[in-house]
Amino acid sequence: MLYWIITRPDAKKATDQRRAQALSMLKIEFKTNLQRAKQYGQALMTPDDDLTPFYPLRFTRGAWNALKESGFLPQLEDVGFIYELLRLNEVIVVVNKSLSSVRSAKAGKNTKTKLVRYSKKAVKECAQIEAYLGPILAKLEKMNLPEIILPEELEDDGNPDEDDASDGEVEKS
Repeated sequence: MLYWIITRPDAKKATDQRRAQALSMLKIEFKTNLQRAKQYGQALMTPDDDLTPFYPLRFTRGAWNALKESGFLPQLEDVGFIYELLRLNEVIVVVNKSLSSVRSAKAGKNTKTKLVRYSKKAVKECAQIEAYLGPILAKLEKMNLPEIILPEELEDDGNPDEDDASDGEVEKS
């Protein structure tokens, strides 16, 4: 009985499960962002082309923001991994601003020079996101995290599916 009182294995197990679920959510978000980084980097090579199929033209940070606000980071023991997560978040904030500039330049008139400049900058930043996400996702894969299945409405990230792209219809969110 004393062992249960002192060690509280149920509480530790519950904490470990919550941490694993939180990391699983981040993993899903990071996979989405890796896919977007590849798509955006390729699409922005020719900024004069129609970019609407790639909208929302931003990286998602919802799971990251929720976990950061909940005090999740101090629960992680690997300081190097925490640094990688913080650095990735910083780069995503910067590239989201660049992508916003691309959208604004695309909507404006007589801004071809700005559009090209902003697009080149965003392409470099998308490559930087890919470089950060590779090692992070590799670490998350090794952690044997639980599989989280999202409801269909949460999985729709605003980008058209391959089926949607074939009919030429784009769903806006």
